[in-house]
Amino acid sequence: EAIGDFENYEPGFKVMSVRSRVGDNSKKGSYGTAAPLLSVEPETAVKFKETAPAAALPVNKVLRVEFGQDPDYDSRGFSPSDRSSVKFLVDQLDSLNRSHRIVITRISIFSAGAPFGEEKDNKELTEKRIRVIKNEIAGRCPSLTDRITEESVPENWAGFRALVEASSLENKESVLYDIDCIKNVQLRKIALKKQPNYEDVHELMKKSRVCIVDVDYTEMQK
Repeated sequence: EAIGDFENYEPGFKVMSVRSRVGDNSKKGSYGTAAPLLSVEPETAVKFKETAPAAALPVNKVLRVEFGQDPDYDSRGFSPSDRSSVKFLVDQLDSLNRSHRIVITRISIFSAGAPFGEEKDNKELTEKRIRVIKNEIAGRCPSLTDRITEESVPENWAGFRALVEASSLENKESVLYDIDCIKNVQLRKIALKKQPNYEDVHELMKKSRVCIVDVDYTEMQK
């Protein structure tokens, strides 16, 4: 499922950052249990946070591209701004892969759906997004396909809860009660719809729909 012609879209990626670690090869935890970064303001520049490397030590870095919250998505699961983000991601991967000083060690794709509607539809959307991203990477950088890991969360309740916790909803405690204490998902959705400010709750639900790609790589110092 090729994503199509990106040249017709202007850059509109949500978040793209790079951070560095020296001598730290520990892996991050599951996005399914730890809420992803969902409240960062849109940016259009690379951010670098580096620690001074020890002599002759390689620097471990992570490139993150976050998108997928735009509800105006097409049959492939992406909005015009998302398409620009995917193109930007693949361009960066291609550039990193061509450098003789850089080794890409892992490409993690996390795709999560909003916790409303039918779960099967959300599952189809999250898996479709992963499939399209993988196909785009394979088309430009086939040697990197064996370094891709993926995680699909059809309904991102953890991310939604984190957004509610950080919000200024007047009935926050009531909403958190529904999320935490009603174990049956369908009954939980019904209870949330009965909240007096469901429109505000629904907006937070939509923001929990997200796609995050982390590229772990090692850069050798000059």
